[in-house]
Amino acid sequence: MRVLAGILMLLFSGLAALAEPLSREDIESHIRAPFSLGPALNENGVDSLLNSGGADAGYVFESEPLAPLPGFSGAPINMLIVLDLEGRFLDVQLIEHNEPFFVSGLGKAPFHKFFEQYRGLSFSDSIVVGTPYGDAASGSSLVYLDGVTKATAMVRIAHESVMGAALAVAREKMQGLEPHRSGFCY
Repeated sequence: MRVLAGILMLLFSGLAALAEPLSREDIESHIRAPFSLGPALNENGVDSLLNSGGADAGYVFESEPLAPLPGFSGAPINMLIVLDLEGRFLDVQLIEHNEPFFVSGLGKAPFHKFFEQYRGLSFSDSIVVGTPYGDAASGSSLVYLDGVTKATAMVRIAHESVMGAALAVAREKMQGLEPHRSGFCY
């Protein structure tokens, strides 16, 4: 009986770890001018991004419903991702997490700063978390994101969530665009 109760507690705690999606009003508050939030495009929380003239400019979505990878804490790290029509990151913002080093250790600022590095990059770039060794960056097609000291595993999991969610949207909405083969390496 205790074993069954333990299994049920684990099952329900895993379900509780998934956050509620943001409301449209909350998403709109995160969209930066000259863009605005357009209509919903599917049931997975992918919305269109509109330019100042009202034309389609890209996609807005949360990472958790599309790539709910558990973070170091066991719960997914949720980011709001804004891609243009060519797959370039216009913005990646941290929405919710329970990562111990950023909750009670380093504070939230380094984690938020990590996500700022995505702006202008394409999900089809070979993006890796870390620093090149020696002259490895010269002549390489890799794009390096600076990690966060003492929180390497957490930022790598967050990176995989960003890239996984972007890939899911690209496969559905951006036919012909594919990530670079080494885009998921570290």
